[in-house]
Amino acid sequence: MKIASISVFLVLSALACCTMMNGEDIPSEACIRRWKAVQPFMIEPRQLTGIYRNREIDAIIFHYSTNAATEQFWASLQSNIQETKWRIVTETPETREYERQFSKGEISPERSDMAIFSSAEKLKIDYLASMGMAIVAYVQADSSAAHIGFDDTREARWAAEELWPRFNTALNQLHAD
Repeated sequence: MKIASISVFLVLSALACCTMMNGEDIPSEACIRRWKAVQPFMIEPRQLTGIYRNREIDAIIFHYSTNAATEQFWASLQSNIQETKWRIVTETPETREYERQFSKGEISPERSDMAIFSSAEKLKIDYLASMGMAIVAYVQADSSAAHIGFDDTREARWAAEELWPRFNTALNQLHAD
């Protein structure tokens, strides 16, 4: 019995190490709440559920429930980002895509201590009003160059192959539930 318990422990430990080595995991509610870049996009959040996080790329996907009506949801989100560098890139009735950029050396309250890099970020949010559910995906690209555009980065290519398909799969799963 002890050998079986030790074997199970070793297998679980090995799996945990593999998850940590590739930098991927499922973020906890506390982790999501601490992620400063996504805070303006949480409108009266309840039941935050992590779906995916990559610590090497600085990427996260999560969803949450909210009581906000559609108009209130989007108006609150717009109000939250009004004094920030977030800018809308695309907009549909259910989905918005946002970007923000910081040049190397730029100091901002939105950006804690990373002024030694330029930064380009992209965020997608989909609001399923009939379910009172929002799903969010965020990714950040850093560079030592003075300024970068998100679409020109390796993180953008990675997001196209990995993050956005995960976001779409999670979104489709929410629609199916």
